[in-house]
Amino acid sequence: MNAIKRFENEDGRFYASVVCEPEQSLLMDVWTGELTSQDQVVAVMDYCVGCIQKQGLESWLCDVSQLEGLIEESAKEAANYFKNQLVETSLKKFAFISKKASNTSRTLVSSVLAAQGIEVKTFANNALAMQWLLLPSIDDAVWDEAPVLTF
Repeated sequence: MNAIKRFENEDGRFYASVVCEPEQSLLMDVWTGELTSQDQVVAVMDYCVGCIQKQGLESWLCDVSQLEGLIEESAKEAANYFKNQLVETSLKKFAFISKKASNTSRTLVSSVLAAQGIEVKTFANNALAMQWLLLPSIDDAVWDEAPVLTF
């Protein structure tokens, strides 16, 4: 996976990178450093949703584990944005990466996404999130009915 877009603030410091892997139907955005304006959130969201719409992506991983500043305001902006922009997209799963305990900001965004039929989960690391996003889930009944092989 290669970064397809990097976002920088007025000081030339990067605050977000977006990576797209169309073969896996996956979009990933990684937020770093400090957010200083709501326009930064909107710029990244616009780009991400545009990628999802153009490429028919089904999974989105949002890594906010290194994000600082304007967290609550950013979450409100993202929730409002999602209410209007994710209608009738192919998105099925959304994973947060966060090292912080559950909070009202993330809960707000999760509620908006869930109301649109998108599954949302939060993980402490990329490996667990990628597993949930990319590997098919198999119902327990399928495992129970599968033949046991002996060697």
